[in-house]
Parts: sequence; C-alpha cells; structure tokens
Amino acid sequence: MSIDISDKIRLIDAYTKTLSYRFSQPVFDIQRIGELKRDIFEKTNASQEEVSNPTLEDEENSIGQIEFKQRIGDCYLLSVIYALSRNKDGQKVLENLIKFDDDDNYVIKFHNYDEVKVSEKELEENAFSDGDRIVQLLEYAFGKARNEKLYKNNLSIEDALNDGWQSVTINDICGWKADEITPVSDKKKRVFSHYFDKLAPVKSKVILLAETENSENYKQTVNGEDYYFCDEDFKFPASHSFIITDIDSENKMLGIVDPHDTKEKKYTISYDEFSDIFSALIISAPRREIVTSKKK
Repeated sequence: MSIDISDKIRLIDAYTKTLSYRFSQPVFDIQRIGELKRDIFEKTNASQEEVSNPTLEDEENSIGQIEFKQRIGDCYLLSVIYALSRNKDGQKVLENLIKFDDDDNYVIKFHNYDEVKVSEKELEENAFSDGDRIVQLLEYAFGKARNEKLYKNNLSIEDALNDGWQSVTINDICGWKADEITPVSDKKKRVFSHYFDKLAPVKSKVILLAETENSENYKQTVNGEDYYFCDEDFKFPASHSFIITDIDSENKMLGIVDPHDTKEKKYTISYDEFSDIFSALIISAPRREIVTSKKK
C-alpha cells in the first residue's frame, strides 16, 4: 500500500514527534525515521529525501497525539502509554522501545521484561484496541512479554493483559518509580487538592494517572451485562484508570481522559468532583520513589 507523506507523518507521530499539546516544537527529529530499516507503521518505498526538512506546516501537523479506543481489560496499560506519549521523557521511552531485526520483525524491549518479537502478521491478527498502530503494537507486545514472564505462556495474550497495576506498569515499561496516593475517604478532598496545587507548575514533567472508586452505586444493564459506575453525571466506570492531562489550580479544575475513547471521552471536572469519584492518584517521573502500589 502506498501512502503520501502527510499520511506517513501522521502515522508515525507518536513515535517520532512530541505528542503533548503543551509543546510547540518537536522533540524528535523526523529525519531519524530514515535511519530505521523501514517505517514503523507502513512498509513504504518513500525516499529519505521525502521525509527530510519538513516545512513548518508539516512539523505542526506531525505534532499530533495518539488516539485509541480500549476494547479489553487493560486500561492500566493504555492509560500509561497515553500518559507517556504526552511527556518529553516518556516520548524518548516510546522512541527507544521499538527496533527491527533482519527479518523486519518488530523487536520490543520493555524495561522489566525480556525482549519480544512481533511479526507483521501477528500484529494484523491481534489488534486489541482500535486506533493508532503504535498503541496496538505496544499493547500486543506487552501482553506477549507479560505472558512469557508471569504466566509461562499458559494464557492467551488477551488474558495476560487483563488487569494490572498502573504504578507497576510504569516501572515495567520504562523503569520509572511511581507514587500512589490513596487517602482515606474523609481526607481525600484535602489531600488531592494539596497534590494538584503542588503539581500544577510541573504538570508537563510528570505522569499523572487516576483510578475510580470500586463502586456499585450506579448500574446499567446492556445486552444482559451489568456495568457499574461511580457517579450519575459522568458515568465513569468503577475501578477504571484515567489519565490526568491538565491541572488548573486557579480554578480548581482538571482535564482527564478515558482510555475507552481518548478522542471523544475527554472531560473537565473540579477538584471536588475528582475526590468524590476517584480513589487513587498515581504520580511518576524519572527517578521517583514508590510509596505504595494498588491493584487495578
């Protein structure tokens, strides 16, 4: 399949360019993709000259962000990938995860797992999420690596991906430590507000995730399946991982994203609403120390 240069840049945005809306300049030189044996996402005969010296318009268009829809029980993993893609240091991690062998297989090495190989055929037959291909690749590779290390390949890749810890997954992917803040109910508003105000000036430098309460207060039955929500207004799923993308300490507001649909399910909520709905705040950056860890 042939693709034009604008499509090529769009396809490799998560791998070669900064993804955060906060940054005005690309972190990675797009010419670096020419050093690889092939394009990360599409086999192409495009020459090195086609991707070198992009115009300002091309540079701005290539600073997109990954978008996807979660389809299996790995919100803990997809939220970490999304958060890393919006962080300068995280982008470097994503850049260095993927290489190729002489047979053009993807070779992925997560920090705490052995190297795994993924063929093009495997990836085509095992897309566990909808959306950008880098997410599908990392998702499948992480499941494959996890299955080998934790389950001795006794599970399917999909089953190996179900359920996990956000803080542990950050460390598994890139070696960073994570703090998990889980205050008791009557202290949540004070504790969470304190952290948000302190983190607001450095929000672009840290990974911020959150987990909703394990609540059965609100139930909705769809096709015979019962789904539980933490609140009546937003209908946030219980025991579900979210990404915090913005902190407005002046107005006490947060921007959050649901990995079920990162393009459409973006919300703005108040500090108090966060405290009512969420049970844990996960904070990570290079060289942080783990305080506590809680299963997703």
